[in-house]
Order: sequence, then structure tokens, then C-alpha cells
Amino acid sequence: MSRVTYRDCIGRTITVTVPPVGNVVTLDQVKTWLYIDGTDEDDLLNGLIAAAEDWVEGFLGVKLLDQELTFTADWFPGQNDNNNLSRSVLNENQRGGDLAIVLDYVPMTAVNSVSYIDASNTANPLVEDTDYTPVIAGPKTNGRVQPINRTWSRFADQRTFAACQVVYRVGYADADAVPDVIKTGIQMLISYMYNNRGECCGTCAMASGAKQILGPYKVPLL
Repeated sequence: MSRVTYRDCIGRTITVTVPPVGNVVTLDQVKTWLYIDGTDEDDLLNGLIAAAEDWVEGFLGVKLLDQELTFTADWFPGQNDNNNLSRSVLNENQRGGDLAIVLDYVPMTAVNSVSYIDASNTANPLVEDTDYTPVIAGPKTNGRVQPINRTWSRFADQRTFAACQVVYRVGYADADAVPDVIKTGIQMLISYMYNNRGECCGTCAMASGAKQILGPYKVPLL
């Protein structure tokens, strides 16, 4: 599964700080699906498992297995009137006017901490139920963190970039908890990649069947 850190055009960064353990589908399950005996292709199949699970996570907007993510943004919502963050991804009209921090990836299971980063690069934790309330949503709804008084304080020593930090956990508890349909989609992708090695134009064909069965689990874009 993906370990990447990315920063988008409005200053949000998502980092996998504690990666998941294992995979959603096992090597033995894939070999059974593909009618493969022996171990000669185990390395190849392990690579295909990782690639297929990455693709499914990206397509669905989920993290499949339990892991810790760290979200940062240049500002808390509403602190900077010129910051697109409070007008688009954290749109007050869509989020009930409470300037919530809406977090990427589902299912969110916990918010470990919310902090502001000061000019000396030190994280200063805010207090749950005093400064903010975490909203743990369902498997198809993004979790969020909303300020107690419907607005975020501006801290005097807050640095001018990546000042907002949320550490949270996402993902199903273990592989057994991942819906069987998602596992089937992963194995369909693995099967296509295994049987069509070397093709550079097969992405749409590869994804079409998997998209059809995975569609109901796709999380709407923020």
C-alpha cells in the first residue's frame, strides 16, 4: 500500500506516518485465484498485489488497512481569507458553517491529536472537547474535526506554513474486515496484470470490470 507523502495545490499534505501491516489479499489467495502452483513467481505476484491494492485505494479514496496518517495545512480553516483551503475543500456551506477540517481517506477510526506548529517547529496540541471535536463518520463519509466555538483561534506564535496538523487513523481493522467485493476487485486487477504483462495501453480494459464492482464503495470527491 502507498507510503507516499503528497502536497496539493492548496497547501495540504498527507503523510503515512505508521504504515499498515500486511496486505488485504494473501499470496496464497492470489495463487489459488490464478491456478498457480509452485513458488517461481512469488516475487512477481507480491509486486502485483501491492500495485493492485494501491490502485484500488486511489480509485476508491480509502485506506484498506489500519494505519496512521498525518494531515498538515498552511492554515486552520478561516484563518486566512485569501486561502483557498477555507473556500473549497473546507467549504463552510457544505460543512454546516463550522469550518471543519475535513480529512482525506476513509474509514477514519480515530483522531490522535490536533496541533498547531509554532515558529520553532514545535507541535502544540489542542485539547479535545475544549478546542475541537472529532467526528468519526461511516465507511463512505470523510471524517472531520470541528472547532468547539465554530472558529479556530489564531495563535500568536503560529508559523506561516504547514501550521495545522492532525494525526489520525484510517483503515479497516484487518484484512478480514475488508468487504469481500473489494478483495474480488483487487484479485481481478492482479489477474489482468498477470495475464497482460508488457501491455502499456491496457489500463482502461484492466480497470473496467473492477470499477463496476468497486463503484458502490467509492467515496465522493471532496
